[in-house]
Amino acid sequence: MCNQCDKSFVQQCDLKRHIRVHTGVLPYKCQECGMCFSQLGYLNRHNKRHASGKYFRCSQCDQYFKNSVRFSMHQKLHGIELQLPLEESVTASV
Repeated sequence: MCNQCDKSFVQQCDLKRHIRVHTGVLPYKCQECGMCFSQLGYLNRHNKRHASGKYFRCSQCDQYFKNSVRFSMHQKLHGIELQLPLEESVTASV
């Protein structure tokens, strides 16, 4: 049983993983962008996004973005105007 919220678990490993919610421990780190995760499964899902090219990477500061709109807004901080593909431009104007 969790001593923080009284949630109970059948498996000790589930309790150990749950405790990270309260402690903020993020033991799994992405080797590509440095983002950290509380569970290995979350890191694996994240790594698939890198492999599929679903992240936008800033060439000025190496930050990564999942969303083209946020990436575009970030690029403006560097003084860079992006020309997004038509379908993404429509999304960006909403």
